[in-house]
Amino acid sequence: MTTITSWPLHRTDCQYIHRLYAAMHDVADQPIEAVDYRPGRVWKPAPDYLHLHWPETAVDNPFYPRALLRAVVVLIDIVWMKVRGTTVVWTRHDDGSHRQTHPKTERLFAAWYERLTDAFIHLTDGSRAHFIEDGDRRPHRVIRHGIGPIGQLQPSDRVAAKSSLGLENAPVIGVVGRLQEYKNVVETIDAFAQLGSGQLLVAGEPIGEGYAEQLRGRDGVRGLHLKLGRLTEDEFAECLAASDVVILFYSNHLNSGVAFEAIAAPSRIAVTGSPSMGELVAEAGADWVRLVEMPPTPELLSNLLMWAGEPQNETSPLRDTWTSVAAETWEFLRQVG
Repeated sequence: MTTITSWPLHRTDCQYIHRLYAAMHDVADQPIEAVDYRPGRVWKPAPDYLHLHWPETAVDNPFYPRALLRAVVVLIDIVWMKVRGTTVVWTRHDDGSHRQTHPKTERLFAAWYERLTDAFIHLTDGSRAHFIEDGDRRPHRVIRHGIGPIGQLQPSDRVAAKSSLGLENAPVIGVVGRLQEYKNVVETIDAFAQLGSGQLLVAGEPIGEGYAEQLRGRDGVRGLHLKLGRLTEDEFAECLAASDVVILFYSNHLNSGVAFEAIAAPSRIAVTGSPSMGELVAEAGADWVRLVEMPPTPELLSNLLMWAGEPQNETSPLRDTWTSVAAETWEFLRQVG
């Protein structure tokens, strides 16, 4: 039995976490047990692997003493696990926290757990190049973000998804997933309000104090459809299917799981540029991915609505299934452990 302690594991709105370990159970050549890491609760037998995903969330608590204490506890836990033989692997999804609650403490905390990490997984070549430093001899592996289940979305499926969400059978641009300030959702709605036509779907759980109230305060905008709250996997898939173009107007990002999931739906995406998103354009093609610049404007949204109405290929161009991603991840864990 191989034990993997993951941080986090039971985030119900994170498809990456769920699908990776579900598929890993199927592809591993021996039984595995994936359990959630709980800070300060690792005094039982050490796991074979500590798999970090978003360790920076340890210092997201707005109450600084609690955030600092949590960071110290996490570092002690990692050292204690390593002393007992645990291999620490970090999948680097982002370049730090999007919330930046305590930026100086986060940077110091990150410097320490980065030193304690034995091996790294990156989602793109651009991400790997962004992080790797000269002289770092630790293992680094690029393992693409999984997509799926890969399907062929029939026109009738998109019509049905729109109908289920109360949308008209007309072009829809959508913001789907965790709704946070760095994704500029409020700014997108305000720009959309100036159009006076079209359909904008905003679906997901608002993150951050007062953010839900800001979104609900714009509920009367013509053509805006709000579906606020944590989405189940089926609801997430339905919202992607209903969106002809999924918009990702991020102020600060390196990778985007929603981008991969949207193309798998399959839906087109409009996303602010980064090295990783540039690779996605090359892989999926310009008919599927359009790089845009901030801030969102009525003219930009009008162009995207016209793009949403254009015919498109109904089969996703991406092919990295969760089975292949889990197999590569398992192989890498065995290699470094």
